[in-house]
Amino acid sequence: MSRGALRLLHIQRVLRLAYWLLGHPLALFGLARGASPRDLILREDLRGLGYDIPFKQARGLGESRLNVRLVTKLADTFSGAYPRTLLDVGAARGSFSRAAAIAFGGIRSYAFEPLPGEFAVLRRGVQRAFPFALGDRTGPATIHVSANAGSSSLARMLGAHVAAFPGTGVVREHESETRRLDDVVETEGIVLESPVLMKIDVQGAEHRVLRGAVRTLERVDALIVEMSLRPLYEDQLIADAMTSELAALGFRHAATFDEIRTAGGELVQVDGLFRRA
Repeated sequence: MSRGALRLLHIQRVLRLAYWLLGHPLALFGLARGASPRDLILREDLRGLGYDIPFKQARGLGESRLNVRLVTKLADTFSGAYPRTLLDVGAARGSFSRAAAIAFGGIRSYAFEPLPGEFAVLRRGVQRAFPFALGDRTGPATIHVSANAGSSSLARMLGAHVAAFPGTGVVREHESETRRLDDVVETEGIVLESPVLMKIDVQGAEHRVLRGAVRTLERVDALIVEMSLRPLYEDQLIADAMTSELAALGFRHAATFDEIRTAGGELVQVDGLFRRA
């Protein structure tokens, strides 16, 4: 895109924002309290869905990349039995944790994200954030960082992933730390007030997280786990194998929480909802 086209796009965005502010004069108070224009637009979207959150809680929503539809999906899925504790594994910028905080007022969140840039945003929006990966062992770990941070993983990306999602190739490696969730719960004073929801989105390394969390999973009531329908990373358990592994840990597949499709419409990943059997 040319410099002139970029300038025109910027002017259009400024004009749209100015028009939006004219229709929402109270938003100026939000700007004064440190919320960004994007935060305020998301706040208005949430108000339209029945969630009237204070300006303070709206700060950082845009930076976390909150999806407002996720808020209603969580509320509907767990209607009548809202979780009180969230273990957000592979939290990225915290969009899931922020959505859960809105859907389940008062939930206590513990979020895990090893990439420094993502963690810097995450830590501003959750009660406790941990700057390391979770897996089946304790020690140094190499994160294969994707051009799209959300596709980064402890596992090596296969060409099938780049073919399915162009522009997600690995661009560098980041040296981090991996720990077992069972050890973290024991040493970091994590309080697992029931019901406990655990979300795992670690791009092909989900089984490693499970194998390092056997004791913790005994206190988990529901799981949302990203699963691939075909291998996208090395040593990855695809959906059927993941379902079997979770069944052995005492969880039954309850529903498909979300679907991830390619630009061409092919279904390649699902977020499975599992509940304690």
